[in-house]
Amino acid sequence: MSKKRGPKIFGIGLGRTGTASLTRAMKILGYTVKHGTKTLWELKKYEFLSDISVSWMYEFLDKAFWMHEPKFILTVRDLNSWLKSNEVWDKRRGDGAIGAKFNRFQNYGVMRYEEKAFRATYQRHNNNVVAYFQNRPDDLLILDICGGEGWEKLCPFLEKPIPDVLFPHTHKNKY
Repeated sequence: MSKKRGPKIFGIGLGRTGTASLTRAMKILGYTVKHGTKTLWELKKYEFLSDISVSWMYEFLDKAFWMHEPKFILTVRDLNSWLKSNEVWDKRRGDGAIGAKFNRFQNYGVMRYEEKAFRATYQRHNNNVVAYFQNRPDDLLILDICGGEGWEKLCPFLEKPIPDVLFPHTHKNKY
């Protein structure tokens, strides 16, 4: 009996690294997608999931969905640009809802944007992901959407043809 049961792909980049753009791209490629997840049930329902709620549990997802031969996409971005984007995002949202505070605290150890905490988390997360997949290059794609990467890197990784549309860029700003 084959262990593969259909695609299971996870976007494990931190927020503000192009996760929404990646989700839109995956939808264009024909996957069922969810940007942000609140329940474990959603993990089973969709072929592709991304956002901060997914990014920190890549090891769990790798083990839980081993029968699906999961693939992981780490979206990255220039660190200074990422920090500025998070600072602007935090100012725009204010204190935010309790869920936003919880996500910040769970992922960055702070309730509001603090450069030192965000910088350390970004570097630690990316380094840990790369180390975890160091002997499995076919299972991890590092994609810099904000830096201009798109279909030419994503489609070969997924063994999909490049669509005849521009790669989507959501939430694009000057940072």
